[in-house]
Amino acid sequence: VDGLSDPRGLAIKDNYLYIAEYDGDKISKIDINETNPTLINVVTNLDKPLKLKFKGNDLFFTQFGGKISKIDVTQTVPSVIDIITSINYPTALAINGNKLYVFDSNLWILYRIDITENNPQLEEILTIGQYDPYYINDLEFHGDDLYAIGSARIFKINIDSLSLEESNVNN
Repeated sequence: VDGLSDPRGLAIKDNYLYIAEYDGDKISKIDINETNPTLINVVTNLDKPLKLKFKGNDLFFTQFGGKISKIDVTQTVPSVIDIITSINYPTALAINGNKLYVFDSNLWILYRIDITENNPQLEEILTIGQYDPYYINDLEFHGDDLYAIGSARIFKINIDSLSLEESNVNN
């Protein structure tokens, strides 16, 4: 697919690949079963969407202006619902059960949000500290372990004990 504007995040749901277009201020999608897929706008007029994660039909995403938002991808014209509007610089997302985990790369804090609450609040669960000269740019769960990746390190965080292990990645 050509014509993307600085794609930064990907997520798959059914036969569709959803793409966060950072400089395009939108989320688009393509049908991965098509030989020559057409880029389809899902939602536009965002503030530099960065990371995407699905929970059921809800697509959660970060926005540069300090927001975590979601859309229901089953809607023909999805409405953007802001979940959190007060996080500094959300650069990574992960979902485990009904909890959304988000990393703030300006403050080096990992937050947890209960996405079943009507008015969810940021719960600070771990200050990672400035281990990396850049920022954490992705999170992924395996069981109770949350893996975080930065420019040269991988962190493993046990969510039950909130213990942190760090490993350097060398070429």
